[in-house]
Formats: sequence, C-alpha cells, structure tokens
Amino acid sequence: MDCGGNDTALACLACLPGLGRGLDECGEWRDSQSGVGALLPPQSKLSRLSRLLFPLSESILLRMNDTTPADEFPIIPDRRFWAFVAAFYAAWTLRVVLLLPVDYAIDAGGLRQCWSQGLRLSLWVLPVITFLKWNDGAHPVAYLRLDTLPRGRALVLGLGIMAGFLALCAASALLFQGGSLHRISTMTAADFTSLLLGMSLIAFAEELLFRGFIFQRLRADRSFQHANLLTALLFLAVHIPGWLYMQGPHWGLLPLGGSIFIAGWVFGLMMEVTRSLWPPVLLHLFNNVLSGVLLG
Repeated sequence: MDCGGNDTALACLACLPGLGRGLDECGEWRDSQSGVGALLPPQSKLSRLSRLLFPLSESILLRMNDTTPADEFPIIPDRRFWAFVAAFYAAWTLRVVLLLPVDYAIDAGGLRQCWSQGLRLSLWVLPVITFLKWNDGAHPVAYLRLDTLPRGRALVLGLGIMAGFLALCAASALLFQGGSLHRISTMTAADFTSLLLGMSLIAFAEELLFRGFIFQRLRADRSFQHANLLTALLFLAVHIPGWLYMQGPHWGLLPLGGSIFIAGWVFGLMMEVTRSLWPPVLLHLFNNVLSGVLLG
C-alpha cells in the first residue's frame, strides 16, 4: 500500500473481524538483560484487549511451542529509538503535505514512480540502516532478519497463514468491496509489471521499518501480543496523514483504518512465526497486488 496516496491496498479487509489471542495468558513482559520476566496484572486493560481481539494467534504460537528467548531481540527500545520514531513520523507527514503535490505535477508515470519511490527509500529504509549501524552497532541485514528463511514447521505455518489471509482478502474484496475479476483480462503485461514493481518497493520498505525494525525493537522487552498490537497501531497511524490530505476526514476512514490495523497485525504474526522478514514482505506484496487487481 502507498501511505501517501490513494490506498486501495488492504481495503478489502474492512469487513474482516480481528484475529488472534494473547500469547501470554499472564501478560508477561520479558527483560532482555536480566532474563527475568516482570509480570503484568493478568486483568490489565491491555491484556484483556489483546485476548478479546485476537482469538487465533495463541493456538498458532502454541503449535510453534513458542519459547522465544529474550536475548533473541537483544536491543531494547530507549529514548533514542522513540526519538527516531517521532522524527520519522514528522518527516513523513511533511513529505505528504509539502511534496505530494509534486507527485501529481509529474506527468510521466515512470518519472513519477522514481521520484515517489526514491523518497520512500530515503525516509523509510536508509535511516533504519544508518540507525542500526551507527547507533546500535548492529549488522542491519542480520538484525532485520534479511539473511534467514523459514524452514520446517515455521514454513508450513507461514504458508498456511498466507493462504488463509489472502483467501479472506479476495473474498472480502469480491463480496463486500465491489471488486471484480474482469480487470484481470484488461490488464496488459506492462500494467501488471508496473503494478508488481511499485508494490514490491512499497511492501519491502514498509515491512523493513515496521516489522524488521520497530516490532523487533518493541519485542525485546514486551510479549508478542503487546509488541504486535503497538506496532499495528503505529502502522495504522502512518497512513493517516495521506488519507486526511487526499480525502479529508470522512466516515469511510474508519473501516479502512480497521483493515490496515488487522493487516499490520497479521504481518507481525507472520514475522513472529517465521523469524524472517521475507514472509511478511511477500504477504504484504501479494495482498497489495491482489487488491490492485480486484479493486483497481
């Protein structure tokens, strides 16, 4: 999906209910340095919200025999991390408000794509790599899990999540969102190639920032449900400036926002299950392409 433009991707999820339930029934927050879990109150509001919204993920992660060690996510979020996140949101909002009109002033489609995707890489990807390398002293490829692929049970579960999620997206688009299979026959090879390339860059940049960087950083001292819930909310928030600038406030943003939140949560579940960034990137890409084909 394009956070600064006309967001048809993920809109097909607007009619779907929430997924997953709390992984930690007692609301455990993990301490990556001491290895000692600090227990949240079992009936805390956040714990109850996680359990209410997400009845599926508990069974999936239990099937994985999830015993993720705290030191698998060794860098806990600190003030510099939150300053980075705040700076990113400020920079992206300014990009939407000040530079989005430039996108529409560029007539040539290829040149417009180069301009738009160049800005995306400059704001979403390069700062993350720089922060990891110079602030954390971490190897960006290894930290972001770009050097690993799922195997065995993780691969099977990842493929199952992907198939189920895309099937629900397609059904929702066709049954509730006015989607049509007719557009597939009208698309040329050039149209499909352009769609695939554009969506590939969007999916990679967004997953690198949100699941590769933000989710893993939050996961260092939080349970999966708390980290994923917060990441999904941040993922939703990054779309709001573009929506408001392009469309203005209207009630249609509520179901659209709900669909983006659910999608972000599923992408985080895919990251947790497979321990690799590539599955959520592929799921994000397939969903965007599917939405672009069915919804136009």
